[in-house]
Amino acid sequence: SAEITHRWDVFGYDPEEEHPRPEYLAKLKNVETKTVNFITQTSEPKPPFWKMKLPGILISWTSVHLLILLACAAVFAVILYRMSMVVALATIHDSTIRGNWSLFISMTGAGINLILILIFNWIYEQVAYWLTEKELRRTQTEFDDSLTLKIYLFQFVNYYFSIFYIAFIKGQYIGRPGAYRKLFGYR
Repeated sequence: SAEITHRWDVFGYDPEEEHPRPEYLAKLKNVETKTVNFITQTSEPKPPFWKMKLPGILISWTSVHLLILLACAAVFAVILYRMSMVVALATIHDSTIRGNWSLFISMTGAGINLILILIFNWIYEQVAYWLTEKELRRTQTEFDDSLTLKIYLFQFVNYYFSIFYIAFIKGQYIGRPGAYRKLFGYR
């Protein structure tokens, strides 16, 4: 709104006023095509779109999608772990294990999920920064916006996909008493 732009003093913001990032200029030092910034009147390198910008953007966003799918696959792997532990512990006839198997499976599944979330976050912060560098963002604002979007998307899926599964998918396809749906003979 106009009130917020006035209060934050961003009313006349123009990205052309911002100077290029030093990393951007260092990567483009061998580019021969130059352009003149009409606001600052300085000469800046212009990267070729088809040879430098587009491949970086494609690599970046396909990697983001791949890592998001990997986070979803990790949640399904924890679900498969829990299902296999139910089957494995059902074959044991020890009364102590049979009395606490649900607690054991829930706690180990939650612990594995937590460890995977922490590992993925650490890896993804490193990868997101590297991928954003590949995109050749001209200004620090463009760079920060792109990096923030990548990290937000991944962390949203990484943190909330298991909760989304519990809320909307788990328990929807079990059937009804007397006619339970079974997979490989197990409910």
